[in-house]
Amino acid sequence: MWYYFDSRNGETRGPFTTEEMQRFFSSGALPPEIPVFREGFADWTPANTLSEFSSVPISTAEVKSLQQATASSPPSDTPSDPLADQEGLCPICGYFAGALLTCPRCGARTQNRISVRLIKKISVIGSILGVLALWFAAQAKSPATVSIGDIDEPMNGAFVRIVGRVTEIKKNPDKNSLRLRIDDGTGILSVSAFNKLKQIEKILGDDFPGVGDKVEVIGTINETQRFGVSMFLSVPERLKLLEKLKISDVAIGDLSKEMLGEIVRLRVSVAKYIKKKTRRGSYIHILTFEDGTGSIGRAIGERTWSKLPPKITDALSTEGTSLEFEARIGEYRGRLQAEIVDFDKIKILGAGGIPHASSSENRGTKSVSRKSPSDQETRQAGEQHKEPVEIPRKKFSELDKKDIGKLVSIEAEVRFVDEKGENVLLTLDDGTGRLRVMVWKDLQPRLVGFENVEKGTKVSGTFLVSEYRGRLQLKIRDPEVIRFQTP
Repeated sequence: MWYYFDSRNGETRGPFTTEEMQRFFSSGALPPEIPVFREGFADWTPANTLSEFSSVPISTAEVKSLQQATASSPPSDTPSDPLADQEGLCPICGYFAGALLTCPRCGARTQNRISVRLIKKISVIGSILGVLALWFAAQAKSPATVSIGDIDEPMNGAFVRIVGRVTEIKKNPDKNSLRLRIDDGTGILSVSAFNKLKQIEKILGDDFPGVGDKVEVIGTINETQRFGVSMFLSVPERLKLLEKLKISDVAIGDLSKEMLGEIVRLRVSVAKYIKKKTRRGSYIHILTFEDGTGSIGRAIGERTWSKLPPKITDALSTEGTSLEFEARIGEYRGRLQAEIVDFDKIKILGAGGIPHASSSENRGTKSVSRKSPSDQETRQAGEQHKEPVEIPRKKFSELDKKDIGKLVSIEAEVRFVDEKGENVLLTLDDGTGRLRVMVWKDLQPRLVGFENVEKGTKVSGTFLVSEYRGRLQLKIRDPEVIRFQTP
């Protein structure tokens, strides 16, 4: 293979075959004295001193043809050649030069180069088509649906879809924000939409979700040490109502343990109200409702009670007041309880005639002379610091999946304390095995001795046996019957 030195720009051109070089010299594209180099040579050599190029034949007819072409056309760096008719090809060596003015291989001037305008059009059209293809691909690809219980640290920042029922709604019109708590059966996740409340209300209208409704949310998982795991809803259209909860009117006498967790509508009257002071100095408000078919109780903490409108607290604390509200059926010490879903939606059907003038902590169930099932339930709800004898005491090794959903009494020792934001995950050891329990932020102030919890702290009380990711764990049902004792 041959190379020649282009003195016009100081570059080496090649490689070329011997036939191509002979063609360059015979056509006059290269001067005969140009330095050439062949693979295997020691140095550059003038072409006219080499036998391959010193006697390159050129006929008289070819000379006359070149002279006529030069006389009849404007001067050009390259002679006329059939290759020049092919768009983008070098007229000398046939190399594809595209839109370049000179051939990158031999340095000859190109004549029929590709239009730069055409290249620009092709580039713009190709870019637009590429962007459209990416947009359609993004629209066709939906985020993965995940279970709340499967969300962990590696999923921080993931764009996912969750489906579950709304357990709590908090609106903040002043900040135009919305916060939902969603339960999908494997866990509960907080979903926050900052500065999006008005947009969501406008988009959903009558389909704005309520407590108990089944929804779909697509957002970004966020996990921090302070707030734990949550989700950000940045696009209002990504909150969808899938199923409206059908709430039926139910009489208290028709309630059963098979309805635990369900939301029903109750029409009741306030049969008993007690404001009781706990050992920690706070207050708890104990209510008993009845509707003629039976009675059911409910205890409300001071923190929740203090945030209720005076109209609602007055109605709840007045015997005989007729009310209508939606309640989630819960259980306490084997007895059903009515957990009011939304206090703002309580309807006052009629005012009672027996206002509670005495609501001090000294008032108890013993001051009530009337004996009825509602009195007995109130007595049981007020005695929250006694360990129920009917709940069996078990070792961890004795528990299996048959115990899921049952209350057990345990005594154990804290082995590990793992902070999950403002929540705390405890690993308990009773000498026969280990189980974990999550202590949520809102339960911590109600647990006696929890503020000093550390490795070695003794734990005793009643827990609910549950399951998480196929493994047994404990769940706090009633914080008032659990004790933490640090040595």
